[in-house]
Amino acid sequence: MKSQILTPDGRAFDPETLETLGQEKKIVRMYELKVSKIKLKTSDKPKDALDRALMQVRESYGHMAMNQMVLDGVPKDEAYLKAQAVVGDIANPFQSEPAARAVFLAMAEELHHLRGVVDQLSSRLEALDSKQLEDVEGLPEAK
Repeated sequence: MKSQILTPDGRAFDPETLETLGQEKKIVRMYELKVSKIKLKTSDKPKDALDRALMQVRESYGHMAMNQMVLDGVPKDEAYLKAQAVVGDIANPFQSEPAARAVFLAMAEELHHLRGVVDQLSSRLEALDSKQLEDVEGLPEAK
């Protein structure tokens, strides 16, 4: 007999659904860039992933900066404060992540391509609308 972990509401806990105790079920989505053929299956929300990435970059960069200052002879307390001031200004989540930067660039290219497609379709619709308007204006009036 296989034992199971039950959630507080009495349902069986299933790690495949990424459901955790006390939390709602996370939806796993497939994010895909068709032009560059990049796929990512995750339950992360983009904003949460960005916030976490920024926090990790700031933390690792802060440790590196503080360690370098300590090696250069700056007292540890002072090095910590200076490192905190430096990392507060970091807004680039790709500071030390070249692979993530490459994916961002691929995504920007895909968006540029899709905007071009939308612009072309918009131009065609405008042309059709103006042609239909000309056709309607050229018709004799009904008596």
